[in-house]
Amino acid sequence: MGYEVEGCPRLDSTIVTIIASTTGESSETACNSYTWEGTEYTTSDDYEKTFTNAAGCDSVHTLHLTINYSNT
Repeated sequence: MGYEVEGCPRLDSTIVTIIASTTGESSETACNSYTWEGTEYTTSDDYEKTFTNAAGCDSVHTLHLTINYSNT
């Protein structure tokens, strides 16, 4: 954006760096329960957790979990 200061043209600029978030996914199969990042899951489903990546941005990881139940 340009403008004048005391009769002299002045040009200001802004440098913007966009750092993208990251995503990831994994699939796991377990018997009866599965513990992921301190949380125990007992139902098959897709679960998401948000972490902070090395650039300081959100990193969303999706876990595709299948729970098989034992016959006890």
